[in-house]
Amino acid sequence: MQIYTVSFFGHRRIADWQTAETRLLRQISDLIKTKEYVEFLVGRNGDFDQMAASAVRSAKWELDYGNSELVYVAEKQPKKNRRA
Repeated sequence: MQIYTVSFFGHRRIADWQTAETRLLRQISDLIKTKEYVEFLVGRNGDFDQMAASAVRSAKWELDYGNSELVYVAEKQPKKNRRA
């Protein structure tokens, strides 16, 4: 099986969210329709991340192809400096 991985990067705040959401949903739907299996990687750190996750869930529900997965990627926590 060919796995196509998509990572979303965006801004914490989006000025024209309606246009961004429409374009995002269209792109996600096209990928689900044309790829064998799609893995969508989404962060949890702002408006764009929430929009991307919502668009993936919507497209998955509307299309019902069963060939995609939404994966939330946690932000790496920095190591604390330790002095001996």
